[in-house]
Amino acid sequence: MFAAAWAAYCLAAILPDESLYTPRSFLGLAVGAVFLWATGFLVLVFARRRAASTRTLVIVAAALVASDVIAKILVSVFVFGGSGIQLVGDFLSIRFVPNHSNNVLLSLLDITIDSRAFHALSKVLLCGAAAALGVRYLKREGFDFSNNGFRWAVALIAAGAVSSVLDSVFRGYVLDFISFAGIVSFDIKDLCITYGVGLLLVILLQWTKGSRHSEGRASQTSDDALA
Repeated sequence: MFAAAWAAYCLAAILPDESLYTPRSFLGLAVGAVFLWATGFLVLVFARRRAASTRTLVIVAAALVASDVIAKILVSVFVFGGSGIQLVGDFLSIRFVPNHSNNVLLSLLDITIDSRAFHALSKVLLCGAAAALGVRYLKREGFDFSNNGFRWAVALIAAGAVSSVLDSVFRGYVLDFISFAGIVSFDIKDLCITYGVGLLLVILLQWTKGSRHSEGRASQTSDDALA
């Protein structure tokens, strides 16, 4: 799930730009996919085994938001207008990359609205609506909301969402600062959302598979009893 999310993210950046159709770009995509797969697996193992109270999850989410905000302040002060800071050759660097297409829906519709309040409010409403629909569906299906992996996933996604809203409110755009292989630029928020969504999908798929298995066993037991 994590590697697939990364690949989709990179391909969305590569496909519209023919200048990126190079072995270096696709090598970067492959390296990133392996990295996301490995680190995503570690996140999954940690989240499933590490139970956390609501207070701990809130603290972790707040710390991630704070780290994203502080990192962007430092980048704005020390990197803005410069050539960036090379970390690993041409593959990984710190750069000041303002992303003005911070509303995915409007970007897809090719609509431009220059309003911080609008972008922030639309993100809050979309996140709220998605969360409400998701919770309603899972409640109806009898999902166990105390699942460790699910709780960690929510904390990660919430941290990313809050960071995105803060960018819209205070900057009017999303500031990406981690540049990878000349393909894509992202920030801590993007990592939180990628890991959170990947973890959530894994947990929900495992739960769905377990539910179907339980229903199959219950049906078999019922048939045996009737026999």
